[in-house]
Amino acid sequence: LAHHFQLPRESDSQVTVQFVVPRYAPLLAGFHSAVERAVGDHGFVGPPLTAEEVRAEAIDGDVVVTCVHLSPIPGVRTVRVSPVPTTADLSAITEAVLAVAAQRRRTHVWSVLSDLIRPEHYFSDTAWTDRDQVITALAQVLIDGGYAPDWFTADVLERERLSSTAFRDQFAIPHGLQLSAHRTGIAVFVSQRPVVWGDSSVQLVMLFAFEPEERRIFRDVFDTLIGFLSSPQATASLIAAGGTHQEFMARLAELMHDAGR
Repeated sequence: LAHHFQLPRESDSQVTVQFVVPRYAPLLAGFHSAVERAVGDHGFVGPPLTAEEVRAEAIDGDVVVTCVHLSPIPGVRTVRVSPVPTTADLSAITEAVLAVAAQRRRTHVWSVLSDLIRPEHYFSDTAWTDRDQVITALAQVLIDGGYAPDWFTADVLERERLSSTAFRDQFAIPHGLQLSAHRTGIAVFVSQRPVVWGDSSVQLVMLFAFEPEERRIFRDVFDTLIGFLSSPQATASLIAAGGTHQEFMARLAELMHDAGR
């Protein structure tokens, strides 16, 4: 599955920032340096544009920093600052760049999840009543599908015994001690009744099996899920919509979109 989830090159993953100045720009060098400091390692600052040069087709950036008035540019985040940027201006630039980077990461994670959470890997309201039953059943689905080795179930159960992956009596994201899958896959279980999970209970389980080469993608997916599932209301709404795979995925898409607001 490497072709599905290939990480973007470093140059592609960075946020591109352009800045717009008046044609008379005696403070251009200082302005450029200030923008670069605000962007830091999160993006790349391109060459300046003058107000006369600005057209929608001339913009080749994700964020535009300007000290002159600009009409809205579709699909581009614009930050208006002073010719000599203040501390508040620099903070606004940093926030805009981080917001674009986060949205790009969510878009990438959604593309991974929408491909991995397949209808045949999705289960709701089965007779499973405790952690070991759920893990064993979901792991066997991934093993039978050629995603994970035969010892995957034992590896995941051992990981749970060392430290539970349950969060806030609502959901769990179990995975093995090792990223050792033959192919990357996710199996999901949603229950309208709490399932005993060690000393806790959960109603949503997402079992991960990731290839060793996709460690960074695993971390991005894991962190993004934890981010929006940290809201009890969001998790509860996802569980409530979990009657079918289609309903679950539609609600998951909505939650990931809302997380970017």
